[in-house]
Amino acid sequence: MALKAILETSFGETRELYVRLNNFDTVSKHAQSAARFRGFLSQEAFEAGKSFVWEREISFVADLSDGADAIARQAYGALRGQCAEFGEASDI
Repeated sequence: MALKAILETSFGETRELYVRLNNFDTVSKHAQSAARFRGFLSQEAFEAGKSFVWEREISFVADLSDGADAIARQAYGALRGQCAEFGEASDI
């Protein structure tokens, strides 16, 4: 799962980036969680191990009852809900 969105890179350039959930941390069921997302110039750049050019960490309350895949979906949903620049993002 990933998103494509128009974002400003850490170098100040605005362009379409390939954004993936890098990691999440949660303590217990229905607890405050943190998710870190990283943006790459393209899916190919990510797959080739190139460096990320954008990063964002968000907090959200995760429901752990359905496993890690469900938490990832919740994290992407929280990113869309908390960051206006993801309103027009496309799912990959």
